[in-house]
Amino acid sequence: MRKLMVVLLVVLGSVSMIYSQAQQENAKKELRWGSVHTPEQPVTSIIMKGAIEEINAKATGIHISAFPNSTLGNSSELVEGVKEGIVDIITEGPAQFQAWVPKAAQVEAPYLWKDVDHMQRALNGKYKEVLNKLFEASDVKIIGTFYYGTRQLTTNKPVYTLKDLSGMKIRVPAAALYVKMVESCAHPWLCTLEKSHTPVCAQ
Repeated sequence: MRKLMVVLLVVLGSVSMIYSQAQQENAKKELRWGSVHTPEQPVTSIIMKGAIEEINAKATGIHISAFPNSTLGNSSELVEGVKEGIVDIITEGPAQFQAWVPKAAQVEAPYLWKDVDHMQRALNGKYKEVLNKLFEASDVKIIGTFYYGTRQLTTNKPVYTLKDLSGMKIRVPAAALYVKMVESCAHPWLCTLEKSHTPVCAQ
C-alpha cells in the first residue's frame, strides 16, 4: 500500500510584490508561511532554509516569517486560512484542498504516477498550469511541487493481504481521498469513520 506523495506550496495570488522605492526601504510587506510539520522535519527544513531564508536575504519589499509545527493551525485550518487570506503561504498535500478544488486531490491517488520523475514532470509542468486554472477562483496559486516520499502502511502486526486489515484502526489524514483509499483496501469488510478520521475495519 505504497503511493507517491506530493506537497503543494501555495500562495495568495492577490499579494502584490510591487512597491515604491521608499516603501522598500522603510517598510517590508510581511508574509506568513504556515506548516503542520515540526522544524526538524525535512519538508520544513527545505522551505525554511532552502527558500524562505534565501528570499528574505535577496528580496526587496517583502519578508516571510515561518510558522511551523501547526502554530497557525492544522492542515484544514491552514488551507482555509490561505483561501481567506489569513495565511499567505502554506505547504500542504493537494488532497487537503479537495473541499473547494475537488480535482486537486486526484494527484495523490494511489499508483497514479509511474515514478518520481513522471510526477515531477507533470506537477511542475503543464498539469500545474491546469491545476492553477482551478485554483484561480479562490485567488490561490501553486508555486511549485516536490517529492515528499512514499506513503506506507505502518502496523504492529504483519499485513500480507487486504483481509489482514480486518479489525485494524488505520489513521489517515483528514481528507476524503485517504478515507476512501482505506475503505477500498478493506473491501468487502465494512469500514466506519470515527471522529478522529480513523476508519475502523471490521469483518
